[in-house]
Amino acid sequence: QFFDMNGVYKSNFGPTSTVRFYFASPQGVAFEYSKDPVPVLSRMYVVDTYNANVQVINPAGNGAPLYIAGTNPLNNYIGKYGNMNGEMMVPSDVVFDQQNSRLMVVNGFGNITIFGIDGGTNPAENTPPTLAIDPVLANVSTPDITISGTVEATANITVATSTTAIASPVVFTSSTTWKCDIIGLEGGDNVITVTATSATGSSTQQSVSVRYTLPAPTITLSPSNIALTNKSNLVISGTVDAGSTVTVTNTATSITGNATVVDTTWTYSAALSEGANLFSIAAQKPMSDKAFASTEITLDSIAPALSVSALANGSYTSTQVQNIAGTVSDGGNVNLLINNQPVSISDSTFSSAVTLVTGPNVISIVAVDAAGNIAVDSRTIHFDSTQPVVHVAAPMDNSITNSTVITVNGSVDKTSTVMVSGVVAAMNGNEWTAEINLQAGLNTIEITATDLYGNSSAVKRSVVLDSVKPILAISSPSQDIATNNPVITISGTVSDNSDTVLMYSVDGMTAGVPITAGSFTFNLNLTKEGMYPVLLTVTDAAGNATSATRNIIYDITPPKLTIDTFKGVHPSAMTGTVEPGAAVVVKNIDISVGNVTVDSVNGTWAANLHGIAYKTKNLTIVATDVAGNNTVKTLAQAGTGKTR
Repeated sequence: QFFDMNGVYKSNFGPTSTVRFYFASPQGVAFEYSKDPVPVLSRMYVVDTYNANVQVINPAGNGAPLYIAGTNPLNNYIGKYGNMNGEMMVPSDVVFDQQNSRLMVVNGFGNITIFGIDGGTNPAENTPPTLAIDPVLANVSTPDITISGTVEATANITVATSTTAIASPVVFTSSTTWKCDIIGLEGGDNVITVTATSATGSSTQQSVSVRYTLPAPTITLSPSNIALTNKSNLVISGTVDAGSTVTVTNTATSITGNATVVDTTWTYSAALSEGANLFSIAAQKPMSDKAFASTEITLDSIAPALSVSALANGSYTSTQVQNIAGTVSDGGNVNLLINNQPVSISDSTFSSAVTLVTGPNVISIVAVDAAGNIAVDSRTIHFDSTQPVVHVAAPMDNSITNSTVITVNGSVDKTSTVMVSGVVAAMNGNEWTAEINLQAGLNTIEITATDLYGNSSAVKRSVVLDSVKPILAISSPSQDIATNNPVITISGTVSDNSDTVLMYSVDGMTAGVPITAGSFTFNLNLTKEGMYPVLLTVTDAAGNATSATRNIIYDITPPKLTIDTFKGVHPSAMTGTVEPGAAVVVKNIDISVGNVTVDSVNGTWAANLHGIAYKTKNLTIVATDVAGNNTVKTLAQAGTGKTR
């Protein structure tokens, strides 16, 4: 029976009967529409539980049966009773699949029986299979890798690459896991595509990109590269694998440039800055890692500082042996030559003798540092033994003083006038004297005597003015101390620009102390109790002196300690007297207990032992003075009602 949307009865099909075209037990109905642009109801299907079939009804008119093409004889029903394919038992419902032209009947066997209508069939399975690729490193340094993952069971796996890399046959490690070896990755990016295909032909693709970084090239530095130079531009070189590019960075100047690479040789013209220049050299081939090398080159374009103390250029002298002295300094090692003969340098100073020949003598002083920088002092001194002979009584040549004014005196062998560094000397017969102001450091004092005929002769004195006191530091003990040790080690440091002498004085005795590399140490023996003021004095070559005192108190007498009377066997409080400056502790066996206070002004002590459990025989009172001497008393010794 059919009703409209308002519940009004409209029609009735199929009287109940077991005869064909009649229903015995209709249980469900389905409708089929045409596939026209505007669908039209074309068939009605009724499932009959009792007859175990589906009857086809024309929904137009009075609902006449529709015969099914291909049946013989022509029938208007689908299916029949039975348990074979296409047969049903107690069917209960029906639905028509408009998309695939299928009639699906709920069968009493617990399944669904499907009938194709007008050539309708079951749709092909088109759901893509599930596929996953395990995480793969984005950058690798080896040409062969293995990829793996999971896939839906029964699906097939194929692997392809975007380069010449070869994908080996896929190996299934289980029904849903797989792996594949990729051989021969190309340098750079390699896209690996994995395709999973189901039995019905549907597929899923996943891709990963792997960048293969080729091994770094080999780069070397030429052994001919130097570490120290006085040239502001220098070529550094080395070898590298063919096809590489080489980049050089000077970290001192932040300048980066590309080296010239020819076959397996690279060269780079480097601009240097004064001081240390650290070069970082990087080599790389296309798609490769970088190789690094480094070298440090120091530019030293500054010549040594050379100061010469000798007769001035063009001087005349009757003294045949001339002293050539001076100072030379540089940041590194310096070699000194006087007339091509090596001269030793000590603490930046030098002194050498040159024997003159009659007539002009060229004296060349050359200082060469490790970088090849040269400082030159060249002067000509004329030797004539017939010239006035000048004798200098004071000062000595190459002497050191701490006085800013120095008296220079001596004599001349004939009547002459004498000039001392531009100052007219006072003459007393053939003796002369002058006072000269000195400048800090090396001073060249030139004394020139000129006789009545205008003949002159000169000599020089090299004098160093050093008015700076040496530095003295006592490091141990770092301050005044009290001790019960009869032997005390005293050590420290001394620094000065010249040679120094260190002396110490104690208890009326004075002794020298050796200095080694600016440090000193010596032992002081203490024989009797008392204070030992130890005075140390260091004196440099110019006579400048620095002193320091360290006071040592030698005390081997234990401090005085008393315990006041107390009550009971286990007192909770105790008092007594103690030597001023000593500390007091109360110990139970070896552990400090209680709260002890000491009144250093009055020389008393007090201990609060409230709440502390102890045995009388284990309790001790210990007084320790600043020198480390101890006095120990026990509670058992003190006794009840007694004073100790």
